[in-house]
Amino acid sequence: MKNLITLNFIAAGLLLAATIAFSKFEFGIILLSEMVLSLALVALALANVVAIFVLWRRYRFRAFFPAITFVLSALLSSFGASIGSKIMLKGTPSDPSSFLKGQTKIELENIASRLLNQSFKEIITYPFFPTEIHMISGHRQKEVPPDIQKTLRHYGFQRTFIDDSLSLVKFSHCHRRTWYNYIYTTNEFLPLYSRPLKITEVDIEDWSELIRIAKQGDHATEKEKESIAFTPTIVYPFLKQELGQEFLRCIANYTSPEEITAEQKELVLSALNRQRLVSSRLIENPLITFKKDRLVSSLYWDGTGMGGFWPSWLFINLLDEGVLVYADDGCHLKIKENLSREDQLKIEWLHIGLMNFLYGNLIDKREHHYDRVLGEGWYLNVDK
Repeated sequence: MKNLITLNFIAAGLLLAATIAFSKFEFGIILLSEMVLSLALVALALANVVAIFVLWRRYRFRAFFPAITFVLSALLSSFGASIGSKIMLKGTPSDPSSFLKGQTKIELENIASRLLNQSFKEIITYPFFPTEIHMISGHRQKEVPPDIQKTLRHYGFQRTFIDDSLSLVKFSHCHRRTWYNYIYTTNEFLPLYSRPLKITEVDIEDWSELIRIAKQGDHATEKEKESIAFTPTIVYPFLKQELGQEFLRCIANYTSPEEITAEQKELVLSALNRQRLVSSRLIENPLITFKKDRLVSSLYWDGTGMGGFWPSWLFINLLDEGVLVYADDGCHLKIKENLSREDQLKIEWLHIGLMNFLYGNLIDKREHHYDRVLGEGWYLNVDK
């Protein structure tokens, strides 16, 4: 009986330690230990039940002692894990109420000011892997200062996104499949779908994609569709209309994005910004349809769907609000007339979401949104 009682407390204590450790470090070996100990605790629970019947003849009511100690140790382990995890996470990005304070806040603001206007786009600092540095497409590769890399790793930020056009830096930390995004900007940061839009070079993922679009033309065979990410039947006719056939022929003759001039890039950005406007009526393109079933409506373009992505949810909201209406054929959409400024911005965001898909690797316009205003230029978004 004493051995079983001792084993109850040892198993619960080990599980408590593993749970607290994993809440902080999230190492695979700790998770495996936690899973094994959880299974062991289940087996131990069965053993305590069986022990009641085995020990009854000799100990009578004292035969319940092991089971009682098991329940007490399990409750103490659960309560201790909750308290211990909170203590371990205090002062980390996973605990917003205690993280962004004092020296931490000063350090991160200093990092943000040093990263802005340097043509950085994203810095990836996963543990045990070398730092990955992504520049704005077309800009010379640079190194991030070692002290910045060290600080990002120290605070556990796996991804840091920089948007020079918005003077914005987003520090992202993932804990138990939840992303804690700390956004800092020196500009006024309005809520999503209510701030003015503009596609800039920051939003260009890869200028090489423009060359591929120009070479592909306005059609693609089934085999070609498997090797391209963009939709030539929609994007090429628009670029041809806005930029001219000769412009696209010139781009198609290039072999490297370095050959695309600054003037040509500016012309492309201007054209893309015209397409994201309500007046382009992109959502009304004949090749863009929607399908409605009993669960959800989803957008499709040239046979490809985008259910589950944020533009799809925005599209559903706009349908519910009457900003978008069904066309007479029941499978196309129309924009209602006399939109308010708020609704115009929502349509522009929807167009941006569509363009992210239609242009493949050319455009990656990110939607920075937040759940909480932290003050002094800081915002928080928790993405589960």
